[in-house]
Amino acid sequence: MTANGWVALRRGLLEHLERGQLNSFDVGIYVRMLLEADRKTGLWWGSAKKLLALGPSDSSLRRVQESLKHLEEIRFARRFRVPGKHGNYPVLINKFLCTDGALKGMRLNAEKSNDWHLPVYEFCTEEGTERGTERGTERGTEAAPSEERQEKKKKKKTTAPTSPSQNGFGLFWKVYPKKKAKLKAEAAWKKIKPSEVPAILASVEAYKRTDQWMKDNKKYIPHPTTFLNERRWEDEIEEEQRGPAKSLDQEFEKLARRRAGQVN
Repeated sequence: MTANGWVALRRGLLEHLERGQLNSFDVGIYVRMLLEADRKTGLWWGSAKKLLALGPSDSSLRRVQESLKHLEEIRFARRFRVPGKHGNYPVLINKFLCTDGALKGMRLNAEKSNDWHLPVYEFCTEEGTERGTERGTERGTEAAPSEERQEKKKKKKTTAPTSPSQNGFGLFWKVYPKKKAKLKAEAAWKKIKPSEVPAILASVEAYKRTDQWMKDNKKYIPHPTTFLNERRWEDEIEEEQRGPAKSLDQEFEKLARRRAGQVN
């Protein structure tokens, strides 16, 4: 759970409430997951039993389960449960705005994410920029003449980098856990398409949560040049990433059962 900082709250919550598509209980469940999600990825580890154990005393397991199902149906979240497996499971919070780490400023697209190991992220602009400009005009700020606006657009186009992906190399290098042969890695990065950058950064964050990379003093992590040239971010991560401890899952389940009156 994030101890400080902030998370973006979807305006669609209010619209769904007004239309009767969400109730206050659903909103409470969603906000709880949103606040507990990893702010670097938008990934939440949990279950209905966990929410029940930490939720209001008048709630029930079935009510929480129905709420989670409904949130998935209206595309607010996407669950990745394993049939026959109990305990916490990964949930992707749709349209989660990452506020930290390699994916900072990117938005999670849970609808397009078929594998929670490699979620799909998209670039997004800061909300409120255009609205702020409009508010400034309403307050009496004179709008720039059309010719001046056109000139500004031309300047933006001419000063824009030829390859947006080159700007991302510094971020990639910062978050990649093995710093070897930087010049070769940068040369490999120049071959990367801008549209591939979010997937690369998401893959690095995912691999950093596996024992495959982090064991034995990180000696099995490939060199960054190898990772890029061989397109390792497209590999399937077979190993399950680190989630909450199993004993913690069992404690949440015990609490939920106690709340339901099944155990003393």
